[in-house]
Amino acid sequence: YHTVHRNVKEDALLNRDQTEEWKGWMQVMFLLYHYFHVAEVYNLIRVLISCYVWQTGFGNLSFFYFRRDFSFVRFYQMLWR
Repeated sequence: YHTVHRNVKEDALLNRDQTEEWKGWMQVMFLLYHYFHVAEVYNLIRVLISCYVWQTGFGNLSFFYFRRDFSFVRFYQMLWR
């Protein structure tokens, strides 16, 4: 049994590893919702989509705020990721 252990440099709330894991679980929920056509969880899925968009924006804001990398190359990397 092998596990992957990554050294997290920061224990701050909403660090990148934490938000990436949440976004991954939300993507699983989106796929299951669309695959099984479960109408009862429509409102939950809408909330999860809002959270996903917010976390993506928060991650981009955090990167630009702390790294100050406003280059043309970084902009297109973020846009076409």
